[in-house]
Amino acid sequence: QKISQNIMKTCPRYEMDVTFHPEEKKIDVFQTIEITNDKEKELKELYFHLYPNAFKTFDQVPFPRGERERAYPEGFAPGYITLKKLLVESRQINFEIDDTLLKIILEEPLKLGKKQVLTFEYEVVIPPSHGRFGCGQNTFNIANWYPILAVYDEKGWHKDPYYSVGDPFYSEVGLYEVHIKAPKDYTIAASGSLQKKYEEGDQDVWSFNTGLVRDFAWITGTSLDVKEVSAGKTRITSYYPKDKEVYGMQALDHAQNALFFFNDYFGQYPYDEYCVVASDFYIGGMEYPNLVIIGVDFYSAGEFLEYVVVHETAHQWWYGLVGNNQIEEAWLDEALAEYSTLLYYEYFYGRKTGQKVYEEAIFNPYKLYEVSNTPGPILRPLSDFTDWKDYSAAVYYKGAIMLMDLEGRMGKGKLQEALCYYFKKSLYKNATTADFIKALNHVTGVDWTDYIYNWLECNEILEKVA
Repeated sequence: QKISQNIMKTCPRYEMDVTFHPEEKKIDVFQTIEITNDKEKELKELYFHLYPNAFKTFDQVPFPRGERERAYPEGFAPGYITLKKLLVESRQINFEIDDTLLKIILEEPLKLGKKQVLTFEYEVVIPPSHGRFGCGQNTFNIANWYPILAVYDEKGWHKDPYYSVGDPFYSEVGLYEVHIKAPKDYTIAASGSLQKKYEEGDQDVWSFNTGLVRDFAWITGTSLDVKEVSAGKTRITSYYPKDKEVYGMQALDHAQNALFFFNDYFGQYPYDEYCVVASDFYIGGMEYPNLVIIGVDFYSAGEFLEYVVVHETAHQWWYGLVGNNQIEEAWLDEALAEYSTLLYYEYFYGRKTGQKVYEEAIFNPYKLYEVSNTPGPILRPLSDFTDWKDYSAAVYYKGAIMLMDLEGRMGKGKLQEALCYYFKKSLYKNATTADFIKALNHVTGVDWTDYIYNWLECNEILEKVA
């Protein structure tokens, strides 16, 4: 509680009034953001990511070349953001846009401890993409869609582009108040809690508030059914197409079990809401604060739905509550989410099933990849990965294999203790590999630095790593 109160004093505060035009596939937004300089130096400029601009041309969209037809099954059309007005403290300000990066040159430096309010007016055009940002037959996926403040840390401003492999995002926690005006036949699932919903003419206005979260996403459609249950103080809501009720209820059960288990194993999920949304999304699943996107194709017979829901739920801890630079150190959230998923399976189905899932979902796919590919290191920036297979093999599979090896050496109880310590110390912050190692060292009294970096930086095949 004290940690969150301290962070709330200086974190970015976003307020947005959104008007959604589904027929035109666009949204109009009036946004303010209050920024407090809590850095070690005065800021002469500010940077924001404009992720929708990554979807302007077919040649540059953030999907691997071999997947672009799947990403745009109805054909390509551009997505982008158009800034109509930008004010700093009610005054027009100079700015430069370079693709997905907005640079604002301040008239006067923002001194340490001082606040500044920026006002944006913009239009976002939504592409027919079945990815994080786009629309399909069933849903509009509105994620990574607004000007979000870039991270400034000891390395300076992080200006990374929207890479086509991995999750190319890195952000600080903030507070959001978002009002979305939409036609009455649309249902909205969003990050945060619905404070009120009211009529305005022939439209509904949905008003959401968040706790400390590092992004705000929303999914909407006209044919979504809704069911909900509770896990502790959290209401879990499953959104799914009307003809997929059996699987929508299964997704709800899996999310409830996962939330109960991770609450107990790592530390409490502090939010009132968690949404699991079946979406037109071809890449599997994707995590956002208080909300996960699950590809509607998984809402069918088989075991994949449970695995994806549990993995994405684990991201509420590893990415959401404990952040990391997903461009530079993707293993910190992906490998931990995979390891957490294995813990879930062992807890609910027993050690034998847990081992079977580990072998079939992680170990064997990695060994198969090694047969015809030279494995690269786990720890490398997204720009160094050749494709999703390379990324999955190193970050998901090899990262999880490392954590299973670590569990074998430390003992499951000690590793759990270390993860709880890591969670507590890094809550609402952006953690690093060094922070993870500190947690291991603190709990065991042994220095794990060489062991972890040997795994993370090694190019050798599996037999030669440990």
